[in-house]
Amino acid sequence: MRWSSLVIFFLFWACTPKLVVQSTTEDVNAEERLVMAIDTFRANAYSRDYMRRYRGVRDSLKNEFVEALSSEIPITQDLPRLAEKVRICTSSDAQIRFFSWDERSGGTMHDMAVIAQFVGEEGEVLTQVMDERSGAEISNQNTPPDIVFGEIHRLPTTPARYLCLGWGTYGSGHHHEAARVLEIQVDQLVDCQDCFAGDRYLTVVAARVDSIGLRFDPASLQLTHQLFERDEEIGFMRATGEQVVWRLSEGRFVRED
Repeated sequence: MRWSSLVIFFLFWACTPKLVVQSTTEDVNAEERLVMAIDTFRANAYSRDYMRRYRGVRDSLKNEFVEALSSEIPITQDLPRLAEKVRICTSSDAQIRFFSWDERSGGTMHDMAVIAQFVGEEGEVLTQVMDERSGAEISNQNTPPDIVFGEIHRLPTTPARYLCLGWGTYGSGHHHEAARVLEIQVDQLVDCQDCFAGDRYLTVVAARVDSIGLRFDPASLQLTHQLFERDEEIGFMRATGEQVVWRLSEGRFVRED
């Protein structure tokens, strides 16, 4: 009877479903969870009903980044796996870093998502969604450029300002490179209102075949790029062969003649 009971118990135990630790989103670390999220997002980017649910899908992905970067991932943590999926750039003083990716909104237009992780004035790590506008034509230099951030340069200013450079495209055979100057004010990143000859942003548009060459030289504190003008006959921006030079002066960039 005793052995019979043990056999019955063993068979019952063997046939009962066990709680097995699996690689669910609760078990993986925050970086791997974001990698999984971006992979899932891109895998569905060209599904039949993607455009119908586009806004909800992209907002959900951004929310995952904001949550992880706000509470789980320190600003100094290296993220090699995630860097293979999205563009990550960090300031030299480790006070700001950007996470950028192409949202693949369809056609030749490219909406860029940008999440900033930065250290607030009280020392806390904060996040901010930086792509305030997507999918619109550049109407003036006071419209936020839609870009993937590629570089951050801390400028020698007090309080600290950061020159941020990036690339984007709205299709129609053109692309653009742009510059923004940001400053940490309490708990948010704020654009300098007049850092480029009275404008908030510097955006240079060119035909996709042309290199814009937007560069910043920390030694000379000069920002340079090629000059382009619209050719009305062909409907494209045309390179003039001239170079434009902007010089940092009293915390703002002044265009040199």
